[in-house]
Amino acid sequence: MRATASEHRVAKQSLPGQCAIAGRQFSVSITQLTSQGCELHFGASDQEGWTCEDGFCKLTIADELAINGRVIALGDNSAQIGFFGHIHPIAVAKLHR
Repeated sequence: MRATASEHRVAKQSLPGQCAIAGRQFSVSITQLTSQGCELHFGASDQEGWTCEDGFCKLTIADELAINGRVIALGDNSAQIGFFGHIHPIAVAKLHR
């Protein structure tokens, strides 16, 4: 799916968040937020708690929005998250204000 111009414009911003995965809670920095998913960045000390095996996670974005998702890919201190359902593009834009 092609990202809209507004999604490209806000993709570089970072938002605070909390991610619950496998019974643990992590503070994360959220980037690349679109209506379908995002990228999470977490501390090196939290890397051990992340796994693609469980996959399921609950993400709270900027204390304003909670959505369920799954881990699609893991990198060094980062994870790609795909949402179950979508966030409306207007809500995505609002989160970046």
